[in-house]
Amino acid sequence: MWEGQVVELLVVPADLPEPRLEGSRPQTAPKKLPGPPPGWRPGQPGKTAGLLADSWTAADDRILEEVYRDRKRETRREIPE
Repeated sequence: MWEGQVVELLVVPADLPEPRLEGSRPQTAPKKLPGPPPGWRPGQPGKTAGLLADSWTAADDRILEEVYRDRKRETRREIPE
């Protein structure tokens, strides 16, 4: 290990071992999720959901509306008797 390295420490009472069923996995600390990418700042243009807001057109809205309608359309067919 090097100085400043982040480590995880699991503390278990030495006098009261936790009983485990045969074949069960030992209890471990929960995983840490990664944070935002390096250099990320809230509201930074180019890395947020509003990146295309300045170039969005009415045609783009129509395309998205068509996609939405297509997803909601019934795709099953009736079986003839």
